[in-house]
Amino acid sequence: MRICIDASVLLNWVLPQAKSPEFDSSFEGLILKHEACAPQLLFAECTSVLRRYVHQRVISHGEASDSLHRLLDLPVMIVQTRRVHEQALDIAEALGHGKAYDAQYLAAARETGALLVTADGGMHTNARRLSIESLLLA
Repeated sequence: MRICIDASVLLNWVLPQAKSPEFDSSFEGLILKHEACAPQLLFAECTSVLRRYVHQRVISHGEASDSLHRLLDLPVMIVQTRRVHEQALDIAEALGHGKAYDAQYLAAARETGALLVTADGGMHTNARRLSIESLLLA
């Protein structure tokens, strides 16, 4: 099975303050047993959030750097098709969103036939509205 992971899942995995004790085993079971994919913006979004946490003094720059390296080492296939961007624009329109960032994850899941794995309740709800199979990790 292929899974499409969003930034919320990866950030919960590398930031201990953001996850439940069961999260690690659930995430690692998924990432080790299934082919993972994500849209092109995944690592840019994670980098931005890590930087914001450093700026807010939630984590140190060193912790952000270590977290980013852990993320970049994950076996994630980046989906870089024109169709993902086109679908994201249509999905954002269908959902009434002013931006298409989250829609790219939904489009990547749809394009690859993957199960969307998210820690974001809104993303999970939107996936279900669009008949995209989704798993909410909490």
